[in-house]
Amino acid sequence: MSYLLIPDMRVQTANIHHSSFLLGGPPVMAAFFFAHAMGRQLGKNVRVNGTAYIHHHMDVLGQSFYGRLSLQQRRGAAFTFSNKPKKDYSSKNEHALSLQPVANAHLRLSLIIDIDNLESMAGVNRFLHKARFSGGHIISHGEPGQYDDLDEAIDDLPAGFFVMDRSDLMKTGTSDNPAQTFIDRLGTRYESETGNTWLSAACLGYAMLTPYASREGAREGYEHAFAEPLVGLVQYRSSRQFDKDYETVLWKPEWVKDDVYRLHQDSENLD
Repeated sequence: MSYLLIPDMRVQTANIHHSSFLLGGPPVMAAFFFAHAMGRQLGKNVRVNGTAYIHHHMDVLGQSFYGRLSLQQRRGAAFTFSNKPKKDYSSKNEHALSLQPVANAHLRLSLIIDIDNLESMAGVNRFLHKARFSGGHIISHGEPGQYDDLDEAIDDLPAGFFVMDRSDLMKTGTSDNPAQTFIDRLGTRYESETGNTWLSAACLGYAMLTPYASREGAREGYEHAFAEPLVGLVQYRSSRQFDKDYETVLWKPEWVKDDVYRLHQDSENLD
């Protein structure tokens, strides 16, 4: 087992539209599957066991007027889907292409990847040269490093914020409705002394709505199932003030049931 640090990765126009009802939030799922894709490229014996996401900066693409953010929207053939060009144009203006809603941001982040059988860093650099992160272009990154100890990798991190699981706060809500508890937690103004500052929502898994089946258009001919995202409560915690077991920063995959997949951290309660 070793730990791969990719520091100070800058991503241009990353997708932050994580579900139909969630814009923004740290792309934890994107980070894990980015690492998973890299492992597949590096060799059949390479295995990715988990990832730590360290947030540095997010610059949402849009304009703010009187405290209200209007996301940047773009029109063009690349944002349309019809094989019949006329159908891609507005019904009210035959010269205007249809609008495909998007939500993008420029990101600055670091990743620590728990990885087995990593034999060469050359493959990592080749992957980063052409890879995308959450649909965005990787325009620069620091020098990747391989470590035998997780503490050493964290010591070499640029200052930032670990994204931590706070599902424990969902167990102490005042409502029996999980959705209401979730909204209440996000909307609560915490004092710094409570340790519950900087809460956010993030997509942390998915639950299948239909059985696997062969469907037209499925990627690489794999069986396909329709699914819905699982959104959870997370917290940004300063890497310079983190005083817990460092193993808890790693997001690891788990099939809870045959039709439910999620990412989780080892610690149930971080306070």
